[in-house]
Amino acid sequence: MLLAILISAAFALSLESTNDVCAYNVSKTLPDAIKTIADALASECADPKIYDITLLDSEHIEQLSINQNVTVFIKGGNGSATVWKAETPEQQILFIDDGNITLENLEFQFIITNETEIHLSPTNNLIFVEGMINKPSITLISCIFQSIDGDFKDKIYQLHIHEAQLVQIINSTFNGLGSQNKSCVSIVSIDDSVEVTIKGCLFQNALFSENQEAVIVMMNTFNTTLVIQNNSFINITLSQITQEAALSIYSFVAHKEIIAGNTFTNLYADKSSSAALFIRDSTQDQSSLKYQFINNTFTNNTGKVAGAVYLYSTTPSLHYDFTYNTFKLNKNNVTDGLGKDAYFNFTEPHLDWTVDIIKVALKDMFNGSKSDAKKGSVYFETYNDTGVALSGSVTLSKAKWYQNVYVIIGIACGAIVLIVITVLVFICCVVGCRKWKKAFNSTGDERKPLISNKQSNSA
Repeated sequence: MLLAILISAAFALSLESTNDVCAYNVSKTLPDAIKTIADALASECADPKIYDITLLDSEHIEQLSINQNVTVFIKGGNGSATVWKAETPEQQILFIDDGNITLENLEFQFIITNETEIHLSPTNNLIFVEGMINKPSITLISCIFQSIDGDFKDKIYQLHIHEAQLVQIINSTFNGLGSQNKSCVSIVSIDDSVEVTIKGCLFQNALFSENQEAVIVMMNTFNTTLVIQNNSFINITLSQITQEAALSIYSFVAHKEIIAGNTFTNLYADKSSSAALFIRDSTQDQSSLKYQFINNTFTNNTGKVAGAVYLYSTTPSLHYDFTYNTFKLNKNNVTDGLGKDAYFNFTEPHLDWTVDIIKVALKDMFNGSKSDAKKGSVYFETYNDTGVALSGSVTLSKAKWYQNVYVIIGIACGAIVLIVITVLVFICCVVGCRKWKKAFNSTGDERKPLISNKQSNSA
């Protein structure tokens, strides 16, 4: 949230410091407003062209292409997020191949334009960024992306970004259709971009029927940065064998990579490598730069080989940092349960590697990480031309009881039940005592003599 505020404030400050900002209100219901974003962008604006556009209606219908070197800030101005749709069967609602574009407080939706023949709008992506020539930049702040039911032939993404200069996705929500309704719409695909940041986002409630992953990032450009931080991946199911994980990262060249502070919860992929995180490392430059996967929490995830992490490496390097992660209740489909937290596949290992060398390296990689697994929850295999050459496992330190939320909940519930029982027993004792005292309450007559004093004297 703080990062989103800072980005918005920085943008607003840049607008205030420029005399030639072109600010427009867009509405199809208010008489004095411009009707479309395209009309606003077509209006005269002095260089450098900077547009500040506010959508006043609760719903906005427009297919928009931005293909000029401009700075554009488009935000919903109706309190809650403005719903943005395209009623014509276009390939995407918003197409960007140039400029520096910021979107805030907007909700993007698919719609069916023909119930009889099932025409989807847009047909391919809610937002598509194509930067083969101009390398545009896109920032999303507090936006919402919705999925849709149905079987469609083309690959469909909520957000598809190819070769951007800057990608910032902050405090945004990406929704599926729930755990019972299959969708062929993948969430996010980002490839060949220079600087990618995904922070504070929520990816949730999806059952994917198609082959592509839920969220996939490919780093194939030198001197690039990938930061995925403080996001939540919740209740995502992958149903195809070709899907790798809820979050898949492919690295083909050396770059800075930080995956930190994320939570992966209730993810299921019994046909896939891992339910939560898949990493492919094909960097062949022998870089000493460590890829950081730190301070993440993996809870109740089920995969075919590993519940939480699957790393596939074709480089003879052990340049990974998995320190201070927490693993809880993760499962795999392996009989002995080895590798239920993490599995490492080294297909081109260094010739000098031995089982002991790899074990020592893994223990160092996972320093400070905790797991509730009994033993061998991190498993590795190396391969040569004939198959598996080396294999082994390491056991992570046990998570403390007070670090396990389920234990804490159990203790709290037990304490509450004990208190309730104690109070009930006390109430029953008090009520019982009062009834007993009432039944045997003294009137004082039992202390009187059977014959009064007067009667005894007269006698």
